[in-house]
Parts: sequence; structure tokens; C-alpha cells
Amino acid sequence: MAMRDDLTKQVRDLLAKAGFTLSDEMLFRNTGFDIVARRDNLLLIVKVLKNVDSLDKLLAQQIKVLAQHLGAAPIVVGERTSSQPVEAGVVYMRHGVPIMSYDTLNDYFAEGVPPFIYAAPGGPYVNIDGEEMARLRKERGVSLGTLADAAGVSRKAIQKYEEGMSAVIEVALKLEERLGAPIVSPIDPFSPEEDLGSDAPKKGTMPEGLKKEVLGRLDNIGFVVTPMVKTPVDAISRSQRHLYLTGVDPVQGTALQKARILANISRVTDRGTVVFMEREYRKLNVDGTPIVIKSELQKVDSCEDLEDLISERGSEPSKGSRKKRGGRSD
Repeated sequence: MAMRDDLTKQVRDLLAKAGFTLSDEMLFRNTGFDIVARRDNLLLIVKVLKNVDSLDKLLAQQIKVLAQHLGAAPIVVGERTSSQPVEAGVVYMRHGVPIMSYDTLNDYFAEGVPPFIYAAPGGPYVNIDGEEMARLRKERGVSLGTLADAAGVSRKAIQKYEEGMSAVIEVALKLEERLGAPIVSPIDPFSPEEDLGSDAPKKGTMPEGLKKEVLGRLDNIGFVVTPMVKTPVDAISRSQRHLYLTGVDPVQGTALQKARILANISRVTDRGTVVFMEREYRKLNVDGTPIVIKSELQKVDSCEDLEDLISERGSEPSKGSRKKRGGRSD
């Protein structure tokens, strides 16, 4: 654990020097991710692992779900797989989440050098700038067949490359040699997740106990609720006006820990937060996160009424654009 903590500190220091606003250290166990960081319009959700093989499909899916709702980019920074190191300058994919080494992250943010290679079944690949390739080929009077022979591929493959298909490194190098100019495009590993496709959470899958009661009630009064696991965010609750990072816990101590973590994340993401508890607590707001008791939720008839209650207790989420948060009550 100490070695992973050292790597996490290195990543935090790097992002801070690169001008990111960072979440505080995640002291809560099993948070699912380690760092939330924002610089201008780039929001990152970062998981740090020594061995990236420990990233299981469910955790990857949950990080992707959270990233999609927040307009963020999920990223894993790791050192090795079970069989080999994570190479510098290469972006790996595991369950749809990009993985890179600390050196690759450093090259991108400290040196301004993006990665060009991504690992996939069949070997390392690069992105081809198809429009530039087609322009160069026509400008130099090179036929599809001639270029195909030079690269050792079919004419159809050349057409596919010009349409934007990726290529293995060896083929890309041969294409560049024949055309006499670079045609490989850098990789942007931080593009926000736009469509989860088959990884999207299945509607209707609700947890048990208090979480089931609370999330079911939120659904009934008009929120679109996306349950989550393996993170301190138990659900994403979205209305027509706002999005809330939602925590639910019947145990007071754990609920208060979640409230502090959600407030920490909110400080960076500028999203609203709320935590639901079983029994009354002496404070209505913990570090900026409003506390709502189950009995109070049961009396609310609409999402607008609940939003008013949350607003009164201190959470003022943005409506899509960033704005400065007001003071927090304790």
C-alpha cells in the first residue's frame, strides 16, 4: 500500500504543478478513485494502481459512469501489469478506461508531449490522419496500389487508412517513409466519455435497505437516479435543473465520512451534493454537504421541493457551467 501511496503522491504533485485544482486525499476506504482534478474545462477522475490488472470491470464501469455524468475523463495511472511494465508513451485500454504510466502523464502535462501509441490486441497501434494521408498521396501522384505495395497491405486497407482507420506501427512507418511526411496523429486520452453503450447501468437495479428506500423515493418524485457501487457516491441524482452527487448510509459515522468526501469532490467538480441518513443529526450541513433525514424525504412531494430543501442547507449546484461556490456552513 505504501508503494501505491508514493505513486499517488507523485501523480498529485505532477497535476498540481501543471495547474490543476485537486481534491483532498481520499482517506475513506474503497473510494474507487484517488484524485479528482480540474484545469479549466478539463476534469479528470484518476485511479492510481501499481498493478493495472487489479482494475476489475465493475470498478472501471463505475468510474466511467461517474465521468460521463460529470463531463470528465477517467484515467488510470499504473506501473505494470502482471507480466510487464506499463511502457512510457503508450496508452493502454482496460474495460474501456485509458491507462498510462506516470512518465506518459508527465510527458503530456509537464513537457507538452502527447502519446502516439496505444496498445491493443494484435500489437501497438497509431492513429492515422486519413485526410493528410490522402492529400499527400494525391499531391505526390502515388496510386493506391503503389502505396499498398510499399506498406505491404491491400488497396482496401489504404482506403480504410484514408477514412481514419488505425494502423500498426510498422505499417505506419512504411507509409510515412513512402510519402515522405508524418501522417500519425497524437492520442487524446482525456476525451470525456460520451456514450457508455453496453456498459450503461441497467435501469431498475436498486440496492437494498435504506439505499433502496431513498433511491426509490428519489425516482418517484422525479429524479433520474443512477445507482453506483464501489465509490462513496451511492448514486447520481439528476433533475431537469441540477445534478447531485448522492450519498446514503444508515450508519451515522459512515454517512458523515461520505458527506465530507462528497463536499471535497464538489469543490473541484462544482456539482451539488446531498447525503441521506436514517436518524437526525445535530447539523444540517457537513463541510458543505446538506444532510437530509429519511423521514424528511418521505414528506417531500416533488424534486423541486427537495431541491429547495437542499439549497437551504447549503448546496448550490451549477446548471452546467462552472461558477464559484459560496461559503459553506458547518
